[in-house]
Amino acid sequence: MNDVGKQEHKEKKAAVILAAGSGRRMNTPVAKQFLDLMGIPVFLHSVRLFDKIADKIVLVTSPDAVEYCQNLLEKEELCAEVIVIAGKSERFLSSMEGVRAASDCDLIMIHDAARACVDMEVIERSIASARIHGSGVAAVPLKDTVKVADQNGMVLSTPDRSTLRIIQTPQTFKHDIICAAYDHLNHIIETKGIKAAGSITDDAMVVETFTNQKVYLSEGSYENIKLTTPEDMTAAHGILSARTHEL
Repeated sequence: MNDVGKQEHKEKKAAVILAAGSGRRMNTPVAKQFLDLMGIPVFLHSVRLFDKIADKIVLVTSPDAVEYCQNLLEKEELCAEVIVIAGKSERFLSSMEGVRAASDCDLIMIHDAARACVDMEVIERSIASARIHGSGVAAVPLKDTVKVADQNGMVLSTPDRSTLRIIQTPQTFKHDIICAAYDHLNHIIETKGIKAAGSITDDAMVVETFTNQKVYLSEGSYENIKLTTPEDMTAAHGILSARTHEL
């Protein structure tokens, strides 16, 4: 039997961009993902960048911002298929909704819209790791010494800094791994309630906790900061301005 007429499967990549948080620590009347950064909303920096590499973009935002985001994205000349959906009360629940909407893709990149300074090199390394290992979670080594302390401020121990990493996004997974992880988590929530899910801080933790798959780290960037406080907005403006001048 020959291969005439057979078509080689084309890898399909999805970017799930999470933009549903309230951003209380930013201390602004507008949620941080909608603040102006270099002339456009924070979340749009990620959308424009992932559009260069993703076949599908799922923007997960707050229910009251869905129409606003849809109207804004319709004005963008984007190459990827783009859908906007409403998020939930917790980050991992919003991520679950995004993964479901991207379940027709081979690789799923999950990214926090608050990391507007991510660059293509970080994204590509995350994808490369996921292709080989099934996962690629952007991370950087710790620069500072870390202490474990009790409630009174007394030092209990000093972890070996060489084994510690600061976790970032994107976090990229093969479809079957991340979908299985969230399916398992969803089953637990439906049968035992949301409290049974525990304290989940990122998608890697969902895979670590609810599957037997190992999670692999890819090289992130110290410029890939998360916008949390007003000082972060100043830093992000400096990072993006420097890149503009380099072009």
